[in-house]
Amino acid sequence: MAKLHMHTDETLKLLDDMMLHALGDYSASIRNFGTTDSYSTEPGELEHRTSKARYCQMDRKEFVKQMASIERHEACILSIQDKELLQGAAVEEEVATSPEAHFHVRKSQNFLENIPLFLKQHAGDPAIKDFLPKLHHFLLAKTKEILTKEGGLLHTDDSTAISHTGVTPACLDSEGRAFIKADRMYKHNVMRINYTTSDIHQAQDVINPSTPHCNVMLLGRNEEDSSMDQQHPYLYARVLGIYHVNATYVGPGMVDYHSHRVDFLWVRWYQHIDKSTSLCWQAPLGAIHFPPMVEPDAFGFVDPDDILRCCHVIPCFAQGLQHLDSRGISHCAQDKLDWKSYYVNRFVDQDTFMHYQWEMGVGHVYAHATQAGSEEIPDAAGVQALDNFEELEGDMSGCGAGF
Repeated sequence: MAKLHMHTDETLKLLDDMMLHALGDYSASIRNFGTTDSYSTEPGELEHRTSKARYCQMDRKEFVKQMASIERHEACILSIQDKELLQGAAVEEEVATSPEAHFHVRKSQNFLENIPLFLKQHAGDPAIKDFLPKLHHFLLAKTKEILTKEGGLLHTDDSTAISHTGVTPACLDSEGRAFIKADRMYKHNVMRINYTTSDIHQAQDVINPSTPHCNVMLLGRNEEDSSMDQQHPYLYARVLGIYHVNATYVGPGMVDYHSHRVDFLWVRWYQHIDKSTSLCWQAPLGAIHFPPMVEPDAFGFVDPDDILRCCHVIPCFAQGLQHLDSRGISHCAQDKLDWKSYYVNRFVDQDTFMHYQWEMGVGHVYAHATQAGSEEIPDAAGVQALDNFEELEGDMSGCGAGF
């Protein structure tokens, strides 16, 4: 080190003397901070970045005074937070942390949307057609469900529906109504879905409408008079937005005007394609596409509790884009890059694959609740599809180059 310009033999000797003089403080330092291999000096060495970051917030005039003022403000905020913790004040968590919760959404209400203004700004967009009636219909069912669970809904018949205290006479609808507090809905960027893996572990899927992680799967509705989409064991949707509102139920059986938080997803539904329409669909992967936006059920709202998992959707590149000029008709739906059709990749991981093996997946209680004729459920040949997957992979190469 003596060869470096910063040190000479004399300075190195002074350093050795200082180390000897500091021997008496070593034991106290080890008790306070631990041994030298258990901590790093990097935080202190990188502290200069804090001052540089504060400098960018100033106007470069009297910067010393301004930097001191910023430091004092930050210290006061930290001091207030420390006092609240010492007093036992409940600090609102930004994200729920309970593993028992099916989904996690932030509690923040910072990003609000005024619903009438939102509808006015997107006037003419096919995605918001019947937006408010659909939302009210969804919130009515959800608020009644919440009140029923909490025991805050009186069970009455229609003849005595509005005879209880607190029921407004203006509510003439026998089913009641759901009113949105201040006509505001609050937007969120991310939602996390908890699920159980095939090896009995907890895992999470992250839903973000602004990324490719925006496709979800839900349990289908198997009814005798249902359409082809409803007969499929699962439904698929693309998430356009994550919101929550504070809704109040007004109608038969209500007790008070207390509002409840209701989380929901604004989605664009996928539609299943009949495999007999093209030779390209003779693959073990399900085929879906977006229905025309003019259809009344092209868009809707979903309860996060009904979401099973995120799903992996692969474009069928051979079919091409829906809009060759990359100009969509809906700003909300962002349809300018839509493909004509998609594959649902059930083989993306073992947990997703087990969803298609009816009554074999861990935690799939909905499968065990079906009737005895479960062999009639579509997709019962999923195991055989896995055996034939490699054989059909070559045949599918002409249908989707990206698969």
